[in-house]
Amino acid sequence: MILQRLIQTVVLAIAFLVAAPAVAQNIDPTVVQSSDLSEDQKSKIKQFVDRHKDGLSEGHAEVKRSRSALIAPLQQDPKVSVAFRLEYARLLTPVLRPLARGDRDINAINALRLAGELATTSGIEILSDSLADKRQAVRFAAADGFAATFAAIEATSPAIAPAQQAIRAISTLKAGMDKEADPKVLEAYVLALRAGSRVPTAKLAGVRPAAIKALAEAVSIVARKSDDAALDAIFGRAVNTTRESLIVQGINEPKLERAELEAAAGMSGDILAAVLRRVKAGELAGDTDEARRTRAAFFLIIADAESTIQWANTGFSGPPAPALKLNELIQQSKDDEFQTSVLRLIGANGLLTASPFAFKDDHFVK
Repeated sequence: MILQRLIQTVVLAIAFLVAAPAVAQNIDPTVVQSSDLSEDQKSKIKQFVDRHKDGLSEGHAEVKRSRSALIAPLQQDPKVSVAFRLEYARLLTPVLRPLARGDRDINAINALRLAGELATTSGIEILSDSLADKRQAVRFAAADGFAATFAAIEATSPAIAPAQQAIRAISTLKAGMDKEADPKVLEAYVLALRAGSRVPTAKLAGVRPAAIKALAEAVSIVARKSDDAALDAIFGRAVNTTRESLIVQGINEPKLERAELEAAAGMSGDILAAVLRRVKAGELAGDTDEARRTRAAFFLIIADAESTIQWANTGFSGPPAPALKLNELIQQSKDDEFQTSVLRLIGANGLLTASPFAFKDDHFVK
């Protein structure tokens, strides 16, 4: 029931944000794209912000109009300049900060979404403060705002420099995730770190590997301490992210270092261990709808986990990893064979407990 209310609150808030009308024309594109704003251009930006900012603290209809108007220049112009972002953030930060801390969820959620789209240091600071909010919906929106920030960095020119500022944001997400217990909020964290893992090195060096490592380490902790089926979406997104990241490194990104490869493989092993515990506990027993749903979820999770381990092993230039096709064993209801075969990866003397990974023999399976 609590999760349902969380989802309803966030969906209600976002519903007022999705359809952003083409109000960006109220700011001339040359202003949005200018790398050296004149005083006249700054004046036009201020007039635009002043015209819409008050609505962010009003009711639903007003929030929808104001938020849609204010976000439009950031989302609809791929050439938005650093200068524009900084000036926009300078004017909006004093408006957004108190709203994000305020009592009204709808206003806080809107403020955080806009703070994320700013892709500035001040926007990140607003998001960071709200990760510790007592309200689930607000924490969700804060984590989701980081995803918007990293997406903006990937697609446009970010007003975040040096890269260390974005890397500190990754650390902030990791620390927040380690303290978070709500599955839906945790999923928002995973999506934020996933977005961070897609930041090109050419844009901000070091963000991508930091995000991969933080995601893997945080999800490893979650997998080791809980066998809750509500976490399946988190595990699925996490191993899909690491698999994609390890494939991409061989195409157009610098090779990941040992720390990232080890963390990605370790997370995959921890998730496989969690699946193993649940199979042993009988979650797949019987031909029930729930068992079929779980089996389908396991199929995807296991496939990406095994692939991540194989790619990480390749990154270490280790001997070829066995192609166990563990997901097919689950799909074919060969659960006993899965329990035996998975130990070739996570058991004592398995791939992950041998060189070059060298996790302890009992790290995954006690």
